[in-house]
Amino acid sequence: MTEDQLREADNLIVFCPTHHAIIDAQHETYPASLLKQWKLQHERAYREKLTAKLTDIGFAELEVAAKALLAPSVAANGDYQTIPPAEKIEKNKLRSTSTMLLTLGAAKSREVERVLLASSQLDSEFPDRLRSGFVAEYKALKAEGLDGDDLFVAMYEWAGGEGDKGREAAGLAILTHLFVICDVFEK
Repeated sequence: MTEDQLREADNLIVFCPTHHAIIDAQHETYPASLLKQWKLQHERAYREKLTAKLTDIGFAELEVAAKALLAPSVAANGDYQTIPPAEKIEKNKLRSTSTMLLTLGAAKSREVERVLLASSQLDSEFPDRLRSGFVAEYKALKAEGLDGDDLFVAMYEWAGGEGDKGREAAGLAILTHLFVICDVFEK
């Protein structure tokens, strides 16, 4: 594998410093096949927990997450052209991890749309400010050299905040909605 392939999200697994050192020092005890199996099990468990939380998300959680992610007002470009998600996934070089997250988040896209519409009744600039916050973060991460899954995961972590699974699921729903309507990521 090349150095770039080794660093791709599909090939990474995170351990604490103690276990990282133990595993790296014992290739025979912890072969790549075992590590890949562990990663798949972890991702499956994570996906199941996130799916459960996504079904629990209601209007209030989406609104709270949306307001928490507001950024200073940035001019909107007004380009709302939509392209099929499969093409956009390919164009943005997203792989299985990001695609799985997008699939989960898409389940709440219509609810995000309703939240944004309702919020715009009280504050007509709210949807544009929210979108602008995501676009600004996207551009900042791109400027740092992030691309593909690394960029998507960084956006997902930023949108979801720290620790609270409900907030994390709401952030994913908003990010996915903006991805689907082509407000964030390459068109």
